[in-house]
Amino acid sequence: PLEPEVNTMDPLEKRMLAKGIEPFSVSAMRQTGSVSNLIYSSIGVAYKDKPEEIIPRIVPDSLSELEYALVSAVFRLTREKQPRIALAATEDFGLLHQVLVQEKYQVRPVSLQDQELLPVDTDIVLIFNPMDLNERQLWDIREALAAGQKTILAVQSTQWDYNMAQGQITIHRLPVATGLEPLLKDLGISIEPKVLMDEQHTAVRVARSQVDQLFGTGMSLNLPMQIILTKEQMNADDPVTAHLDNIFYMWGSALRLDEEILNTNKLTATVLATSSPKSWLVDVPMTLTQNLTSPVQGEQKAYPVMVRLTGQFPANTKAAPSPALEDDPEATNDLEEMMVTREHQPGELILLGGAAMFNDSLLQNNIDLIMNTVDSMAYGSELIQIRGKKAPSRIILGLSPHSATVWKILTYCLPSLIIAALFGLRTWSRQRRRIIFSQTLGSKA
Repeated sequence: PLEPEVNTMDPLEKRMLAKGIEPFSVSAMRQTGSVSNLIYSSIGVAYKDKPEEIIPRIVPDSLSELEYALVSAVFRLTREKQPRIALAATEDFGLLHQVLVQEKYQVRPVSLQDQELLPVDTDIVLIFNPMDLNERQLWDIREALAAGQKTILAVQSTQWDYNMAQGQITIHRLPVATGLEPLLKDLGISIEPKVLMDEQHTAVRVARSQVDQLFGTGMSLNLPMQIILTKEQMNADDPVTAHLDNIFYMWGSALRLDEEILNTNKLTATVLATSSPKSWLVDVPMTLTQNLTSPVQGEQKAYPVMVRLTGQFPANTKAAPSPALEDDPEATNDLEEMMVTREHQPGELILLGGAAMFNDSLLQNNIDLIMNTVDSMAYGSELIQIRGKKAPSRIILGLSPHSATVWKILTYCLPSLIIAALFGLRTWSRQRRRIIFSQTLGSKA
């Protein structure tokens, strides 16, 4: 008869698996060569009767983030309730949703395309890449701001299509109708309709075929609307941006501030980030041409790209219900009831002139920016100061054609000039010593 299978798993290992701690493989060197071992390396944080939080996969490479992981776990466990976030975004922001859930936020997706109302019981509202918003949706956002719901609004007003055909590339501009213009204008801020370009930009690799997509190859395009924001463009006095290094501001726009309207609304505007002083605005037709990518002489300056507004935001009036729901008496009554019962209090709005920088393809490059913004609204500025202690990243920007020419001349000619100068100095020194020696012999004779 077959003997029953005996479970030889260690009790401690069973306990860790029950807590959701999974082993991972690491390589170790032995006399016979390299071997792989499964190890458990995690930290558990418990507080009172709340469920224990597990910080998984503690390895030397993750030690720079360990302090933030521990403190953020303590922040979450000691709060009476977890921060709730309403995330209104398109499908290409799915990775952002996963990151927020991983950080233990209670995330409620909201579909603006289906004219879904923003929930009133959330602490933070995230709106990314809004398109064709109608009057009802603008009313809803305005009411959320007036009620003090902290809001992050990332607007993408221009997209670009890189079309590869027959060995040539054509770049088309795709304007995006957001529908936010009336709301932003009433607040005293707006999206610049012209295209923002900057000499401080980076290259993007574009696949020319399915083979390029498979192997990660393709044509490298270095265009001025692929903007890099460095530490010098961040507001060093604000905790959200003080410790950020580099942000890939892909296809982002500049922001306009109307001081008169801001003062009328008693809103305080704080610029969190700007473009470099070598940026400019240009009217771009539907197709981008080479002459439009050259800097405009005499018109280069820094433009705001990320702004925070704080204060009591203007509210909707009772006589302005949602036009989109006038045919639905029950929904209209719900809106009117919510409009009366919600108390108005000071709020906070952070507006960014770009949303493509946070999609699934680019989120990894800009994750610190969005998490700093969300954490500051949810927990305050103390937590994000800990995240800023990790090792800074460095980026080497491309040189302008003029600078590249100067460096080539220096690289090729400077060593030869130094050698020639040393040879001439040596020759002059020998001749001088010969003359002095001859004069000395003559005087002795």
